[in-house]
Amino acid sequence: MKGNVMTNLILVRHGESEGNKMRIIQGKMNFFSLTQEGRRQVKESTLSNIKLLKEINGVYSSSMMRAIETAKIVIKTAGIEQEVKSMEILDEMNPGVLSGKTHDYAKENMPKEYAIWTQYKDLDGIERAETGDELQARAIAFLEYMLHSCEQGNYVVVTHAGFLRCLYNTILNKDRTTPVDISNACFHKVDAFKYFSPLVIKEGEKCSVSYISTCNGEYVIKHINRLLTETELLLCKVQNRVSKKNSHITEVLFAQNMCLAENTYGLKISRYIDGEHDFQKYDYHKSIEIYKQVEKIYCDYNDEIRKEKSIHLFKEISLLKKTKLYLDKLRNCETKQLGIILTEHKEDEHYDSSQFGFIIYDLHRRNIIFTKDSLYFIDIESVLYAPREYQVASYIVSFMMLNDYALVNIFWTQNYKNYSVTA
Repeated sequence: MKGNVMTNLILVRHGESEGNKMRIIQGKMNFFSLTQEGRRQVKESTLSNIKLLKEINGVYSSSMMRAIETAKIVIKTAGIEQEVKSMEILDEMNPGVLSGKTHDYAKENMPKEYAIWTQYKDLDGIERAETGDELQARAIAFLEYMLHSCEQGNYVVVTHAGFLRCLYNTILNKDRTTPVDISNACFHKVDAFKYFSPLVIKEGEKCSVSYISTCNGEYVIKHINRLLTETELLLCKVQNRVSKKNSHITEVLFAQNMCLAENTYGLKISRYIDGEHDFQKYDYHKSIEIYKQVEKIYCDYNDEIRKEKSIHLFKEISLLKKTKLYLDKLRNCETKQLGIILTEHKEDEHYDSSQFGFIIYDLHRRNIIFTKDSLYFIDIESVLYAPREYQVASYIVSFMMLNDYALVNIFWTQNYKNYSVTA
């Protein structure tokens, strides 16, 4: 970690764009350049804030044309010897159905949505808009990126009104919608890590997990020491759709691959659930409730995955292929030979009486959190194409591996009355 408490960000909003001039709600629309007035605004504002622009260590911009153009004017006017690094993570908030509408049109034809927009608060009530939590997760992701990539110094960050307000307030641990000067070409200097200091709660070779508390809520940051696969990113979208109809599934607010100069990594951010992992405090009936939820998760995920055009990505992670991967690592020749014989059969032949589906095979106790009133399944990352029975089987095995034999008996005897498992 290279972050330092003396890392300063100079936050800049882009100058007036053609979209601003036409009073269009631009959001993520990316075909508006700056107006002549906008270029003048940026140059004058840069000269007025020239003292802030000494010894600049880096310049970041959103991927939007209007922000990149602004950043280049700042560099040229201030004589900064840095290249602009554009990042989608700094893009403007998504206004959903208001995107591309003029203010006059939205006010007359979409009064409910426009009223939310003009309050300059979270956009949760606007269809397809980026929620307040999603926007703040993006701000947290950028700060986490800076924490891992920047040395002590000063960094220019050119972005947009909605994102700038959220980022600025998140840094200062204020309500993310607190009013801030977000006029065109405004400048704000802020100590990036004076208050923003994630607490590491788990650190390993494969990933680290951190906790951050903001004025608007608590979040979990999962820093994965490799790039997220296409399937994993797609699974996050599936999980979010499932979470809308299953309140026991947590939503993934941010999932993206981050590219640093020295390394690359995957990043996921979710809401923090304040609860416990310990199953031993729950009785038989509570355990049966968990079992029923596992079955419901199977059905919900299969419904959503089968809607995906890229369903083949999930089928590629099959039981047969995963078994062969394990076989390659085996050192015991006899066991390996037996495994090779078994895997010579095709799955549909070997399990001709089974219904195949997409099972979640990381539903173990560390990924289940109990609160006072409910239970939540978190950190779902692994899908396997296998017979449906494997959903319960994988769940039972995870308990056996964690020595929860009492609960294994409960789940096992629900399906196989004549058998029991003992320690």
